[in-house]
Amino acid sequence: MWTPRSLKIAFESFDYGGRGSLALSDAALLLKSLGFGDVMQEELAALCKAMDHNCNGFITYEDVEAAVIRQASPPNAPEEVWRSFKLFDEGGHGRVSYQNIRARARAVIPDNDLRLAFDSFAVHGEVHYDTWKKMMSAK
Repeated sequence: MWTPRSLKIAFESFDYGGRGSLALSDAALLLKSLGFGDVMQEELAALCKAMDHNCNGFITYEDVEAAVIRQASPPNAPEEVWRSFKLFDEGGHGRVSYQNIRARARAVIPDNDLRLAFDSFAVHGEVHYDTWKKMMSAK
């Protein structure tokens, strides 16, 4: 697992001019050294281009860090679960009602299915964060 410090050292080792940014070809070499070597060349090139937010042919350390963390984070990582909970906890009360979920998910999930899923986790008509975490990791 890469720490921000070790990732920064790796980035700086490919930043030959000390500019704080890497050409896309150097970024591809960096990503290979970080364990992305088994990725097909086309995918690696697409990843580098996606990281080049200002489309100038260079990527910054922050771009690399975000890409590596995104790849290393498992689905439903704690921060993702928390963000999804906060999306539905409109009042910031630490609980989500069926109405909160229905207001956001109505266009995507049929009401009957939504009600069944909600009721299977709700206690007294609400879902608290601890239950939300369990719900998000349920298979």
